[in-house]
Amino acid sequence: MIEELIFVQKQLTEALSEPVGSLFDAAGRDTWASIRDLYRKETETALSGFSSSLSGFELDQVSSDTMLVNIKDYARSLVEKKAREEATKVLIHMKDR
Repeated sequence: MIEELIFVQKQLTEALSEPVGSLFDAAGRDTWASIRDLYRKETETALSGFSSSLSGFELDQVSSDTMLVNIKDYARSLVEKKAREEATKVLIHMKDR
């Protein structure tokens, strides 16, 4: 079960980090909407796959729900981390434009 969780986290990191960074680099009016859409799509995909793999284990509903919430929190933290990284580069981007 831990292996599946690590796998899902790795998938989310790959699916969100680079694309979110690219969206911030391209920064337009719809940047945040695009990031929300990407976050939602990738999180739902990850949750669906992980939920399927959890069905093979005999977990109570509370444990299962907690793990799914942790995956959502992990994905959100990836986006927040990338936003903080990009915020430190705002002045550079403003000068470039």
